[in-house]
Amino acid sequence: MAGGDSDIELLGRMALRDEAAMKLFYERHKSMVGRLAFASGLSDTDAADLVQEAFIRAWGAAGSFRGQSSAASWLRGIVRHLIADHIDAAVRGRSVFASPRPPAGEEDEEDYAARAESPDPGPEKLAELAQSKRCIDSCLAKLGKLHREVLSLRITGPEYKEQEVAQLLGVPLGTVKSRTSIALKQLSACVTRCSEGGSHG
Repeated sequence: MAGGDSDIELLGRMALRDEAAMKLFYERHKSMVGRLAFASGLSDTDAADLVQEAFIRAWGAAGSFRGQSSAASWLRGIVRHLIADHIDAAVRGRSVFASPRPPAGEEDEEDYAARAESPDPGPEKLAELAQSKRCIDSCLAKLGKLHREVLSLRITGPEYKEQEVAQLLGVPLGTVKSRTSIALKQLSACVTRCSEGGSHG
């Protein structure tokens, strides 16, 4: 990329409202931010808006950068918070029960098949689905941001593989596995309690 300034130097100049530094910082990191945004499960339009919003946030918060992590990690944190803030709306905008078709030959194809709903549910089934969707929306909101983020990439979003999620988030594969397992257990327990409560009063 043009310019030999380090990210920390660019952030320092951005804090002083140097637009040239902002342009360099954007060019240097737009691909990473774009990958995270478009992998989040949001619509293309919302993801594109999120990219712009992330850099606007970075521009406004440059003066608060403390150097406790790399600038790239700091920027990823901004993106993750924005994604987490959009996840609930994204989930409400799609049918959480629609089972995405896995790529041919994927290991977890049977898992998808097992989760698939039968077509054309009747009124009673629709009522159950409506109640379950409300429970899922509520329970997703109760998850920590890191756990919601992983579920958005692995399950409620574009169904990325664990290795791809690890690469997108910049975390070890084991972290993705652990977060996914914990999130699913918490979500399942919460939805079960919610559904039972809705069914029995």
